[in-house]
Amino acid sequence: MSLEHDNDLSSTRQEPLHDDGGLKLAPEKSKPLETQNYLPFRRTYRRSRATNSSFITRLGTFLVALAAAFLVFLVKRYELDEVLVRVLGAEDHLQVYRTGAPSRTGHLSRDYAICTRTKGGIYTLEERGNDPEWAERTQCLVVDKHGTIAATGSIDEIKTTHPQLRPRFLPSGSTVVPGLVDSHVHLMEYGWSRSLNLEGTKSVDEVVQRVRDYILARPLVHDEEWIEGVGWDQNLWENWPGGFPTHDILDADPVLRGKPIILFRIDLHAMWINGRALELCGKLPDKAEGGEIIRNGATGKPTGVFLDNAQLLVPRPQWSQAQMREFVQKGFKDVLKYGVTAVHDAMTRDIAVKFYRMLADQGELPIRMHLMGYMDVGYWNGTERFDHYGPHQRLHLRSIKMVADGAIGSWGAAMYEPYTDNPSTSGFFVVSEQDLKDFIPRYLEEGWQVNVHCIGDRANGEVLDIMESALRGHNAHKVRLRIEHAQILRPNDILRMAKLGIIASVQPKQATSDMVYADARLGERVKSAYAYQTLLKTGARIALGSDMPVESPNPLVTFHAAIARVNATGGSPHGPDGWYPDEKLTRMQALRGMTTDAAYASFSENEVGELVPGKKADFVVLDRDIMTVDAQDILQTNVLATVVDGAVQYGAL
Repeated sequence: MSLEHDNDLSSTRQEPLHDDGGLKLAPEKSKPLETQNYLPFRRTYRRSRATNSSFITRLGTFLVALAAAFLVFLVKRYELDEVLVRVLGAEDHLQVYRTGAPSRTGHLSRDYAICTRTKGGIYTLEERGNDPEWAERTQCLVVDKHGTIAATGSIDEIKTTHPQLRPRFLPSGSTVVPGLVDSHVHLMEYGWSRSLNLEGTKSVDEVVQRVRDYILARPLVHDEEWIEGVGWDQNLWENWPGGFPTHDILDADPVLRGKPIILFRIDLHAMWINGRALELCGKLPDKAEGGEIIRNGATGKPTGVFLDNAQLLVPRPQWSQAQMREFVQKGFKDVLKYGVTAVHDAMTRDIAVKFYRMLADQGELPIRMHLMGYMDVGYWNGTERFDHYGPHQRLHLRSIKMVADGAIGSWGAAMYEPYTDNPSTSGFFVVSEQDLKDFIPRYLEEGWQVNVHCIGDRANGEVLDIMESALRGHNAHKVRLRIEHAQILRPNDILRMAKLGIIASVQPKQATSDMVYADARLGERVKSAYAYQTLLKTGARIALGSDMPVESPNPLVTFHAAIARVNATGGSPHGPDGWYPDEKLTRMQALRGMTTDAAYASFSENEVGELVPGKKADFVVLDRDIMTVDAQDILQTNVLATVVDGAVQYGAL
């Protein structure tokens, strides 16, 4: 087409098209194609198409914005943000979205409020009045950016006092309790014990098979690499004739033979080793102070089992820093999963104290830790006392742990009279009575809290004698002496616990674990053993713990054992009502034993244990109300969130 032709055509562009009701129409079809003004039409069509495209784009943008606004409305109206975040695959960022990411100093980016669907879904445990079974309950918590409880109240009260916050409702049926405290753990040992776990083995053959499978499933660095497992219990083995196993059993398997193997009993008070490990021990002494080398009655040779301090004769390699980190991280992960916000670490050697300080310096302690310094032999000469260590101020060392005797499961607990099912022994002291008499008063004078492991009635009785003497001139409330386990007590010693103000740090799950053999082992003495309700009725204070890895790290397993005194399936030697049911705790007693009373046992009752303004925002969200559901349903409870210093460490709010 020539330029002139184009110009000619362009001169006709202003000619009006036929108009029909204001609409511009194309030229009449009756005109010949050559004479139609088709070029202007084409250009007009292009302009119209561009206009339509722009209109569609704008309309699309508007619709997208409208849909987004509607989605925001739905999220806010129906609390769908958790679903949305998960659909988008951003679960890892959910807790930051919810509460604001904590800084290295532990401060959150903003305040927030949470509420339960019911008016009393949050157990604050604030005490009012003299009724020990009553505790304050509320609907909402406000947490400030410092990780502290700022306010509690109903939804209307919070909207009035904190209008700038949009309270977030928790899932229907969920409840909130203060952060659960485990008053007796071995955290690093728990992580270590998960590698070769022998718990639940029902025969000696099953133990050997688990060790064999473990060796075959992983390459050994070298033939002399030590293999360590935890969890066997000869009291539970089917068709077992009694007594302890021997190294011959392990040596009979060709896969196990020749490799140094150590297998710890569930209570860690007995060690079973094979022939190669026995060879590496070298020449053994005739006796071990504070322990026992089990020997063959006919030959006098070691059988491969070492009790308590005799275990120090076995040349185990020390854990590396990498191993300690691995074990501790495993422990942190599991306790947080179960709602634990603080632990009392019950046997912290100085090398572990230094390791925990390093983690605290790096801001890597997700829970509060109250360490009990421990020496295998002699007086503590490790790290000096400290409190609120690290940027998050979660690490404490103000207690010393001593071990008076062994354990009932290995006949090592010190008794006044021989065991009913093994009259040849009445147990033994792990620490000499003279050291107990010398060290306990000395520790008190230096400002340490002293926590002594006592299981047998003789260990409890004699340590109470020493503590009574050492307390002269001291305020029991200020020093807060503790007896760890306090399992078998004579009736008059139960009364003394209360009179002296000594805390009984007990583990209710051990009652339901030991009940299968305790009657036969203790005879009549069992009637004042595991006597938790009697201790409370006499005025003593108790703190509840698990003794993990000896028992489950799940505090709700502890809670269930305390209130029901039956096993996981609801059974006991005395039937479904529980083993010695008069010693059951009420639910409120058990919950306080894991919160307010546990906080008292670690001098932290002014900071944690209750959900009241001014205290730390340590709390747990559960998917049901453990204070009202059927006892067996407690074991099905799930933790929805574990919060420390206001920051979500597990789950989501």
